[in-house]
Amino acid sequence: MIDFSLFDKLDTSIEKLEKAFQRGEDNNRLLLKRIFSLESGLPSRQDDSNEIREKQKNLIEERDRLIMSNELVRQKVSRLLHRVENAIEDSEGNNRQ
Repeated sequence: MIDFSLFDKLDTSIEKLEKAFQRGEDNNRLLLKRIFSLESGLPSRQDDSNEIREKQKNLIEERDRLIMSNELVRQKVSRLLHRVENAIEDSEGNNRQ
């Protein structure tokens, strides 16, 4: 007579392996979906990062323009003050003579 208990154990082991394999496939599918969703979010984050860098660059350029503009205004005011001082000195010199 044939002992089928070994076949039953083997069959049970195969069923467990198939279930474990199926769970592994399911987990892989879930992980692939998560990876895909994370990867699909990357370009927008990269775009955001690029946009922030561009805004920072523009702000730096604007700051530099303002500094230059302020320096030009300061130089003009300095020249005007110098001209006014010279005019005052000249008028005082003419009044003394």
